[in-house]
Amino acid sequence: MKRTQKTEAVRNIRRNLVSFLSIVIISMLAVTAYLGISFSAEGIRKSVDATYEAECFADIEINASALMTQAELETVCAAEGVADAEGILWIPSRVRNGTEVLDIAVRSVPERISRPHLLPGGRLPEAEDECAVEKTLAVKMGYQAGDRIRLAGRSKTTDAAIRTKEYTVTGVFTTGEHLTEMISFEPTILVTRGAFNAALRQGKYTRILVRTEAEEAYRFSEARKESTDRVAERLEELNGKWIVTALHNTSGYISMDTNAGMLDTVSGTFSMLFVIIAALVIYTTISRLVEYDRRLTGAEKAMGLKNSEIFAKYVLFGTGGTLAGTVAGILVSFGFERFLLYCFGTVFLLGEQEMAVKPAGMVLVAAGAVLLSLAAVFAACRRLLKSTAVRLMNGEQAAGRHRAKASSGRGPLYIRLMVRNMRTDWRRVLVSIISIAGCCMLLMIGFSLKYAISRAPERQYGEIQQFGMEITAEPSALADASGGIRAELDGEGIGYTGVYTAETAYRAGDEPGMLTLICPDGGEAFSDYYRFTEAGSGKELAVPESGLLITRRFAKEYGLETGDKFVLYDSSMNAHEAEVAGIYVNYLGINTVCSRAYAEECLGEKLPDNTLLIRGEVQDPEALRQRLSEEDGFISLASARKQQALFDGMSVMLNLVILLLGILALLIAYFILLNLVSTYVNQKKNELTIMRINGYTTGETIRYASMECYGITVIGILLGLAGGQVFSSFLFGQIDQLAICFVTEPVWISFAASAAITAAISGVIHFFAFRKIRDLKLSDIQK
Repeated sequence: MKRTQKTEAVRNIRRNLVSFLSIVIISMLAVTAYLGISFSAEGIRKSVDATYEAECFADIEINASALMTQAELETVCAAEGVADAEGILWIPSRVRNGTEVLDIAVRSVPERISRPHLLPGGRLPEAEDECAVEKTLAVKMGYQAGDRIRLAGRSKTTDAAIRTKEYTVTGVFTTGEHLTEMISFEPTILVTRGAFNAALRQGKYTRILVRTEAEEAYRFSEARKESTDRVAERLEELNGKWIVTALHNTSGYISMDTNAGMLDTVSGTFSMLFVIIAALVIYTTISRLVEYDRRLTGAEKAMGLKNSEIFAKYVLFGTGGTLAGTVAGILVSFGFERFLLYCFGTVFLLGEQEMAVKPAGMVLVAAGAVLLSLAAVFAACRRLLKSTAVRLMNGEQAAGRHRAKASSGRGPLYIRLMVRNMRTDWRRVLVSIISIAGCCMLLMIGFSLKYAISRAPERQYGEIQQFGMEITAEPSALADASGGIRAELDGEGIGYTGVYTAETAYRAGDEPGMLTLICPDGGEAFSDYYRFTEAGSGKELAVPESGLLITRRFAKEYGLETGDKFVLYDSSMNAHEAEVAGIYVNYLGINTVCSRAYAEECLGEKLPDNTLLIRGEVQDPEALRQRLSEEDGFISLASARKQQALFDGMSVMLNLVILLLGILALLIAYFILLNLVSTYVNQKKNELTIMRINGYTTGETIRYASMECYGITVIGILLGLAGGQVFSSFLFGQIDQLAICFVTEPVWISFAASAAITAAISGVIHFFAFRKIRDLKLSDIQK
């Protein structure tokens, strides 16, 4: 490239600085959106992996319906692929603090595997009457070091397994087992083995934790998952009654990986729109330069300049701006990632936050940006490079195109002029429409997701679950239909129904998990408390006499249909086959419903009432709780919105991503439209000045100039609303989770708000650009 060409390229940048900066900024925002969010997704996985590594977390956990012995532990240690194994004791229990009652798990302190992370100022228990409490439990019940905890017990069998019932809190800990409160779980307290009875202390275990020999250390890699699955299969072959669960099949791991995958989906799909807009902006900007320099380029060709030399100066403008924006975007993406990880750290247990850096990804993004800009520049210059010097200097190409697209002469003058202008400068019009549509589309997606999330608890707790509160009690306390707790409710005139409900283990295909089993009392109208709508048909379902009603998302996740079967585990972890009787619409939680008789027949055990569902709202819950606490066997009175935490965590995370992407969309639209509208007014300066001289008022002149902009804005908004609705429906299917589903029906406010905000942005930009028309004067024509 010759020195004169470099000088001309720099002059082009200075002369069109706003256009050049728009390319830089748009490229920067597009790269930031893609890399920042994709880095954050990988950063979440790396942070979770670091948490697992710091705790030497188990790759596999073995459960069994009977106690496991020291000999079985040694057999596991000797299995191929096992690096270490440790047996622990785990017993369900319950704690009470005043009127607050919470189900918990009592666990022996592990020595090597799945070690807890102690918060500052605490220590692990050393004596039989000491314990450490999980942070969630400490927050909910107000426990701190030095407090005394007494176990309330959950059943005679488990209560008898724990010798020591009262403990002093020595510290608070977190664990990689519970990475987020978006997943329902029972918090844990850690005690010494001496707290259990003698039969359990001597070489008996309820669970075995296993660390595998893995060449790949990263737990989110496919290679690590495959090697862990191979070891799990070998362990299952050792004892067919064992329940062997790999880490990547646990609810906490799946939740984290799913949420990170959701960010990957959002990053890739949203960024594609940014990339398309950036490419069109480069194409339009270079096309304008080419038109402006047509005669000059003809002279350069006449003087012997090669096409490659002419092309190079436009490459410097378009690709140079893109490369500068890409470099800036890469740098900004690190701050973007740090901010997102900080925000996600308020929802997830990330431990030490690990920044993810993908050098290969950055190189590919930079290379892709350069190639895309080269393609856009070449497309804009293609006709110029083919034209001869004579045609360019005579302006024949421009004139020919102008004649070919002349107006038909029909219709109002303003309309004919607007159509002519749009056809003549179709590149600018196309980019303007796409920019407005892109902005409106992203806003539409954001509002659709927001209302899809916010309406989920309204549907769940307003239309599906018709009860407002739950009473949990010992089965013995609810057995008397005329006394105790039931008598208290009857005296208050409070409507209620009894059910058996419990968190129950299941296995569908190869994946284990926990679901909420609900078994109503068949003698009462359960539809007054819980309404079931069949997925697909929308008709109301009744509780079947045989089989289970499962949620729509549960059926989709495991490919289940009516008549299919999956495995449920009883309280002793024995497996039983259960049949699907129907699929219903549910938004929060994995709530599975069947008749009491079918559940008892399926699981082979008696399932008495342990919960009362209260119809409607209670006027004074605290006063009722105080009265019920005096009744034997009463455990708790709680709101029916017990799964609200699932929604809250997802809502915080998605709303944050939506907000950030919405801001990026607005910035991109602002810079693009500002550039295009300013260019439009400058191009029309002579025409608009002549209109003023010929007697047109300022208002008439502005109205003529703005008619095209109104048309472009309306077309862009309509396309954006349509595209946003289609894309939102696609995105809902990608980010739905097993325990959280969205309300996918469109809501009018999403359309109205997106259109209004887009129109306002466009209106503000056009208003300030058209103010220049008021100051036009005859001398402007000479410039």
